Amino acid sequence: MPTERQLLVHSLKSLGYIGDLRKGKQSDFEKLLKEYQNASKFGFQYAQWDLQTLQQYLSSRHQQLHRKIKKVFTAIRFVIRIKPKTTLLTAGVASQYDYTFLPDTWFSKSVSAVAQICSKTNAVLPVVLESYPFYFKIELNCTLVNIEDGTTIDKTYLFPADHAIKISSIKHISDLNNTLQLWIQNSFATDDSVPDTKHRVHEFIAFKLKLAKSQQGGCKGYTVDSGLKNKRCLKNPDLKDNLCFWRCIAIALYESSCQGIQQANSKQQREKAIALRDQYFAQCGQNISDHVQVADLPVICQTLNLDLTVYTLDDNLNSLKLYESGIQGSPICMHLDQPKNHYMLLRTLVGYAETIICDKCKKVFAYSKASKYHNHMAKHQKDQNSSKVLVFKDKPIQSSISLYKQSFGTELVRPLFLAYDFECILKKMNNSEVNQKTTYTHSHEPIGVVMLAGGCLADQARGFEYEYCGPDAGRCFVDHLNTIHDSLTGLLKTYFWKHHNKQMAVIESQKCSCQYTLQHRSWCKETTSTDQPCKCGHCRQHKKGCKYIVIKCLIMKEYLSIPIIGFNSGKYDLTFIITHMQKYDISPPITKTNSYMKLEYGAYAFLDAHNYVPPTTNLEKFGIMWGVKDIQKELFPYEWFDSLDKLSETSLPPIECFYNKLRNTLPSETEYQHAVKVWKEKQFASFGEYMMYYCRCDVELLLQGTSNYRSLLMTKNNMELLNYVSVAQISYQNILKNYLKHDLRTIPVM
Repeated sequence: MPTERQLLVHSLKSLGYIGDLRKGKQSDFEKLLKEYQNASKFGFQYAQWDLQTLQQYLSSRHQQLHRKIKKVFTAIRFVIRIKPKTTLLTAGVASQYDYTFLPDTWFSKSVSAVAQICSKTNAVLPVVLESYPFYFKIELNCTLVNIEDGTTIDKTYLFPADHAIKISSIKHISDLNNTLQLWIQNSFATDDSVPDTKHRVHEFIAFKLKLAKSQQGGCKGYTVDSGLKNKRCLKNPDLKDNLCFWRCIAIALYESSCQGIQQANSKQQREKAIALRDQYFAQCGQNISDHVQVADLPVICQTLNLDLTVYTLDDNLNSLKLYESGIQGSPICMHLDQPKNHYMLLRTLVGYAETIICDKCKKVFAYSKASKYHNHMAKHQKDQNSSKVLVFKDKPIQSSISLYKQSFGTELVRPLFLAYDFECILKKMNNSEVNQKTTYTHSHEPIGVVMLAGGCLADQARGFEYEYCGPDAGRCFVDHLNTIHDSLTGLLKTYFWKHHNKQMAVIESQKCSCQYTLQHRSWCKETTSTDQPCKCGHCRQHKKGCKYIVIKCLIMKEYLSIPIIGFNSGKYDLTFIITHMQKYDISPPITKTNSYMKLEYGAYAFLDAHNYVPPTTNLEKFGIMWGVKDIQKELFPYEWFDSLDKLSETSLPPIECFYNKLRNTLPSETEYQHAVKVWKEKQFASFGEYMMYYCRCDVELLLQGTSNYRSLLMTKNNMELLNYVSVAQISYQNILKNYLKHDLRTIPVM
């Protein structure tokens, strides 16, 4: 239904008026229509209400009507009132002067508005310039009206649109007056967001003079974009100043030594941030500034020796790497909101750029909240026709085949894999709640880790195995993985070319059509003259996009994956280390409920052996299931071990300390005496040595059980265990590969 104002506009059009119908009060339109109807009695029945006819009518004896119509069409009154919110001198960093036009003031031209804006600008800017140079911008709020149907659009314009003007002299202010009118006119003429060219500037609501010491926006009042809300991987520093970059660095460097530095309203966070900022500017000899640009990062990282990587997100919420220092050290990752120049600490890349967007309403869901996305989509499904029939493509069901198997005809058997396990302290945390009794909640803090190597390259990888006992075991373990990453991949590359050199040469001859070179490589053994192309296969110069190079890269990507297997690690062990995985990229993980089934970090592929066995199987049963007889799982007093001081105990705790609260059981006397016997035989000097022996036994049990499982699966089914993530996937692929060799579409119905 049209509004009353639209009906009045339509009435004026039907009576023959062809002028510019501006937005006005309802009473003005009614008076105008009434006076027009009265004017028909004075000989204006067939007149068109153009400018000439209007002037003729205005010159008549109806002077009162003359004033009313002139008010409507020419807008002779232009008055503003000033509402300064703050002054630049009191704000210190930035300020804003707000000017609001009186309501119901109409404009037929924008020149008068520009004159008023220039007048206020000339009154404010020289006063501010007496204190210090500054940056300047104008925000103009106005209403556009459609000259045909009277519909309106509220718009906000910025002058200039893409930058801020630096004002450092009086000449800059005088130049501003000459260009301000041109800016406004060009903005109105090139406005792409207006539906059509029939819209004209009608009413100016307000304009704001924005002034600041710096081009960058401050952190105070910063709001996180919708695509980044509720992301656990991001830590936003305190928003009380413009030290966001330095606060993030302080949190990353001092989080382990300064408790509570990451919390809100932390004095330590600000003190450490200011100390880092002052240290940098003292060494580089520049004036102190809180804001940090991407161009400043190389000098900052070199001066403070920071291993820093900065990411951002594009319009499609895909991650873009803006800067990487390349300095070896404790890795620090940050997210940069480029439009607002605001930094946030990036704990992990998991869940950072992984978002799900609803196709129906464009709502954004985090990757870790996939269940909420499914529930949200179910609501959309209710609105659709329930009788819709799902149609599946007529495609045969086949087992998946890796590129390695397609190229070499054999299953990819992993020559190297790693097994690991953490030992934790059961730390009691005091959690006092308002109007409730004090309760205690338990927190697992990793203080020991063991990693061993398996596979045919295990002997060559002994030097890369790892044992650590002490605080912050998760970070130390990831640092060790980062250190040996390139060495392990180099070991796999050497092994690959040793066993697949001839096969890769055949693939090269089949897939590569690049030209041979006339110059022999240093290792070439051919004796052909240099005026003839060398055809040894090593002196070929590959071009960009060569099929052989593409296939080789894909095969090497499959082959250089290093499985790292833990037991029930998807729920527990990975949570200790995932926040420290910052040096290499993390691929989107495979998850199931609240557990990680597979997580790829660089060349490492973290797997959970618990997914290969029934859910009720523990590590001890896992070893028995796969024929491990020479390794026994030892006892450990989990409830008793709640302090780091107990690592220095010189004797095994009594049997009462081995009480298992989860199962409500005590070990038998025989089991306890076996633990005492092991302590004496191994001649442990402290409980810390016994804990590391216990952890190593668990890893050896896992390693041997996995090796036996792999051998059995390869012998019976010609399948590599470590190429799959769960027993369900193994069973499904085994059926398709070895037992169901038919096309399911051709199987007759019994």
